[in-house]
Amino acid sequence: MEYFILYILSIECFKEYKDKPSAIYTLLFVILYACFDEFHQLFVGGRAGQIRDVLIDSSGAIFSSLIWHKLFKK
Repeated sequence: MEYFILYILSIECFKEYKDKPSAIYTLLFVILYACFDEFHQLFVGGRAGQIRDVLIDSSGAIFSSLIWHKLFKK
């Protein structure tokens, strides 16, 4: 759910690049953020960074992307 919300908030920031595909930049940003978050968890006691969690987080961003562009397609 957090990455769903992160995508929605980030798409507003990347809309400033009118000549660039902001949806792709936003999706890449959120997926990279998920990767860095899992990497950070490798150094936190009691936590483990897992590829599975990156995929789950990324699926939230992709789902948000689909909904956002279905609702607000211009």
